[in-house]
Amino acid sequence: SVAKDIGMEEVKQILSDDAKLNEICAAAFTSVDTDNSGFIDRDELKEVMTSVAKDIGMEEVKQILSDDAKLNEICAAAFTSVDTDNSGFIDRDELKEVMTSVAKDIGMPEPSDNDVDEVMNELDVNGRC
Repeated sequence: SVAKDIGMEEVKQILSDDAKLNEICAAAFTSVDTDNSGFIDRDELKEVMTSVAKDIGMEEVKQILSDDAKLNEICAAAFTSVDTDNSGFIDRDELKEVMTSVAKDIGMPEPSDNDVDEVMNELDVNGRC
């Protein structure tokens, strides 16, 4: 994992620097979005999962990727856990809740309203993600 390679303190330092974090996230997304479509498709996800397989086991990754129902179930469960009002979209409040939870889990300060607005603006589709 990245934290093992560069150290947890360095990870925390990177995560506390918004500009650096945005740069890293953009670079990571770009490296995964190999066809530059602005989306990560199934083949691109498969490539990432194959890389991740070194940590969790190739058989588990193959099983997940070869089972459309299982992959859809995982994606739906992740989305449903964020879409708490069951609207079919992720609104600003739901996004803030997730961002706050993640920040707390990794020992970072709660995101500011500006942080949430920045992410929302990046993902916005008619005021919802």
